[in-house]
Parts: sequence; structure tokens; C-alpha cells
Amino acid sequence: MNRKEIIIRNLLFHPKDIVFITVFIGFLLSGKKMLGLDSDIGRHLILGDYILSNLNIPTGNILSFTLAELPRPPYEWLAQIFFALANRFLQLDGVITLAAMVVAFTFYMVFKRSAKLSGLPLISLLLTALGAIAASVHWLPRPHIWTFLFFAIWIEKLDLLERDEHEKIWAFPILMLVWVNLHGGFIFGIAAWFIYLAGNLFELALKFDYSRRNVVIKLLIVGGTSIAVSAISPSGLEIWSPVINASSKFILANTIET
Repeated sequence: MNRKEIIIRNLLFHPKDIVFITVFIGFLLSGKKMLGLDSDIGRHLILGDYILSNLNIPTGNILSFTLAELPRPPYEWLAQIFFALANRFLQLDGVITLAAMVVAFTFYMVFKRSAKLSGLPLISLLLTALGAIAASVHWLPRPHIWTFLFFAIWIEKLDLLERDEHEKIWAFPILMLVWVNLHGGFIFGIAAWFIYLAGNLFELALKFDYSRRNVVIKLLIVGGTSIAVSAISPSGLEIWSPVINASSKFILANTIET
């Protein structure tokens, strides 16, 4: 390949770059509409600004008049800080841009991994596009978008570990430590870990596939350390409470204004 061909090849967008750019621009174009559809971002910005201004993470319901003294685990405090910082620098444009980058990078990773595993980039591109379209109903500037990203990273790492491709075990508790303070969706990571563990235990116990033994041991370490670090939050293990009880009945019972 001569120099001219190398330059031309480098100028052309790779499909994974197209995925990122398309999702990013799509998110930006719908930004104004999203801000009108969901007012919850206002609460997150206020709380994030409160944490930055007071250097204190509230563990009570400081925005509730009737239940101000009751505990409210801050399971999204880190995401609220990121949104508040974006707002301080670029106002709501910054909030939308940050959210767009998180979502775009999520589907960038999904496409890259699926294309690598399947060897079928066009089919992977189509399926990634369908996934992005299906998820677009939740393309909102709210903390749950961090679960989009962390779940994609988490699944890729679980897959690498299951394939025994030298995935570092210590990466899992570090990811979980950040995730548990970004959004309550960390519980999906624990659920995915359990599914991988159950599948490998099945292979080991019922199919006598002893090559799975090393993977099972690694998965047990991953699960134990990840669940342990989930307690490292401003509310400790109470961080699980609003996640497990994330129902309308629970929310209404704990915030009368709602």
C-alpha cells in the first residue's frame, strides 16, 4: 500500500466512527425536545450544584418539605456532579453534549465488540442501529445514561473473562465502585454477573466441562469483590434500597409531593 492509499484510507470513516457520529448528532438534534419531555434534569442539576457548592453529599431528602428528615440514599450523586459541572461551563448545551457523548460512546463500543466477535460488520452495524433506535426513547439527559455505558463495558469484560482472554479481575470492582455512585442501574451489572456464573456452573457441573473451573473461580472473585465495593457509597449498603424498591408505590410513599 503506497502513501497515497494510506492517506485516503485514514481519511475514510470507519463504521464504528459512523456509529458514534450518528448517535452523537441524533442526540444533539433531539436535545431541546428531551429537555421539554423530562423535567427531572432540574432536580439533578440542583443537587449536583448543591454538592459542588457545599462539598457535602446529602443523604436526606433535602428537596422535600414534608420528609426532609428522612433518609434518601444518594445513588446518583456522581452523575449529578458531572451534569452540574457541564451546566456551569456551557449551561444546558453542556448537559446535552455530555449526555450525547456518553450515549454515542456506548453504541460505539457495542458495535466494535459485536463486529469483532461476529466478523460481520454490516450485520453488526444494522443490529447496533436497531438497538440505538429502540433505546432512543430513553435518550434523556439523566443519570441512567451512565448505566448504558457501564453495562456495555461490563458485558464486554464478562465476555472476555469467560473466554479466558486474560481479562483483569481487578477492573470489575473498580468499575462497580464508580457505577454504584453514578446510577442505581449497577444492579443490572450484578444480575449479568449472576447469569454468567450460573451458565458456567451449569457447564462445569452438568456437562463436566472442567475447563470452566478457572472461569468459575474468577467469576466468584468478581462477584464477591463487586458486591463488597457496592457498599462504598455515602449511604453504605442502603444504596441498594431505592434500587430494589424502585416502584411507583415506593416513590409515592417516600415523597409525598410526588
